[in-house]
Amino acid sequence: RGWRSRYRDYFCCESPEDAALASGVQDWRERRGDMWDFGHLREGEVKRLCLALREVLEMKGMSYMGQMRRSFRVAFRRRHPGEPMPLAPLRALGYASAGGAFSAIVNDTP
Repeated sequence: RGWRSRYRDYFCCESPEDAALASGVQDWRERRGDMWDFGHLREGEVKRLCLALREVLEMKGMSYMGQMRRSFRVAFRRRHPGEPMPLAPLRALGYASAGGAFSAIVNDTP
């Protein structure tokens, strides 16, 4: 089996054209449980997909004080009945924001 999660399903619902490109089939649901290989894509397509994933999964403006706004949940359910919605945004952290900039090795000790 592959990478199946609410986040991937949510991305696919919100961005079906990108889901078709990433999954390799017109209807991504046919390969919902499969691992998707990006090897057939050009580098530019992979970069664009990564940016699209980040944009969709960060769910900007959809939460308030740690809770998903009800209006967004209701709207998603109306547009995509029966599809799962993540319970919280996914935060994409870069090396520096994840603490990498503050990592150091002193006297062979991290």
